[in-house]
Amino acid sequence: MPINPEIHKKFHTAHLEVEREYRAISLLELLREARRICDVIIDLSFYAYLTKDLETVDHLLSMVSKAKSMLEVATMHASLIIRRLKEARDILALYRYAVAIEKIIDAALDIAYISLSDHAPDKEVADSIRNLSEEIVVKIKANENLSSSPENISEEFPIDIILRVKDRKYELFFSGKIEKDDIIYIRGYRSAINEFLKRFGYQPIEDVAINENLKRILNKIVYLFDTAKVLLDLSQLTTLMADESLVKEVDEIESTIDQYHIELLEEMVKIPPTRNNITNLSLIWLTTKLEEITDSIEEIALLSFSDKDVREVFKRLQEAIDEKYNLVTINKEIPLHNVIERIKKYGGNVLAVKKKNNWILKTRLSYSDHILSINDCIIILYPKEFEKEIVEELEKGAIMKCKY
Repeated sequence: MPINPEIHKKFHTAHLEVEREYRAISLLELLREARRICDVIIDLSFYAYLTKDLETVDHLLSMVSKAKSMLEVATMHASLIIRRLKEARDILALYRYAVAIEKIIDAALDIAYISLSDHAPDKEVADSIRNLSEEIVVKIKANENLSSSPENISEEFPIDIILRVKDRKYELFFSGKIEKDDIIYIRGYRSAINEFLKRFGYQPIEDVAINENLKRILNKIVYLFDTAKVLLDLSQLTTLMADESLVKEVDEIESTIDQYHIELLEEMVKIPPTRNNITNLSLIWLTTKLEEITDSIEEIALLSFSDKDVREVFKRLQEAIDEKYNLVTINKEIPLHNVIERIKKYGGNVLAVKKKNNWILKTRLSYSDHILSINDCIIILYPKEFEKEIVEELEKGAIMKCKY
């Protein structure tokens, strides 16, 4: 079935009409905003794929246009500050970073694109994917009960309000007061989001029954999405640390994902997950685009930031995103899921485990039953506003904080 020409134009023409006027704004601010928008774009694209929500697509395209505009201005800004060979080498890394971010955005946009064609997944499969995902995004219109600030909500629930839309104006991770009829997108663990929805009078997300064969395939697709999100966070960390073993591990993980992707495609071709060929095609499209995202993330991870000044730029970039990384060393044998449960209630997550000299990616499906040993290290990511609570939980668990 042909794709509607208007949909094609909307995705491949309208979002390219970016602002190219140079503005005197810091390179750090431009990259910070582009990185934050990229993170939201991945989530909104996946949400649009699962819900076929036209309003979300409009919000997504606006985010894409804004991100591309910032990346172009950042490129112009970087070009203006090159005076010597050393500066050119440093800026080359920033160019590559911007290109990789744009590739991630384009692949994410393709995920949403298929949802508006005649090749979108059927509702049963979309609901099943959502049901199997540990971290989800929901979109709600603020009711009369929801009159608060994101900070107050985050103090009660470990969730992020990643986007507010009011009068067609978009605010990422905004700090104002939520008003009635605002459109807000919320990201967090499914259990925390359901608590939030029930607390403010919304219908919680219900469990759905899933065929075992379908469940097996969809769990693998969810794993790909989880891995892409974790790798995006880890890639930012590799730009801050001169740790060849971590960079090597990210590279090996991406190589594994390449093989995983091929094997998953082969499995879906041999044993179609559903009787609906269009839905099966849609799932193949989704897995391919997720693999493209991980390819582009690897480009960020493999950037060689040998110059300390460049790493300092990316350190300040990460700090400006209101997230913190920490490397902690284990003092006693403890199940990984115990650590996760301690920090999960504050929006924290474990990204990776280091055993001796080997880094291991942590995802829900791969290491939920893993036992941490003495002197193992874990990388955790958490909202800056919960740093005190996270540290207290780590101390309770006999985990000592350590600087990397």
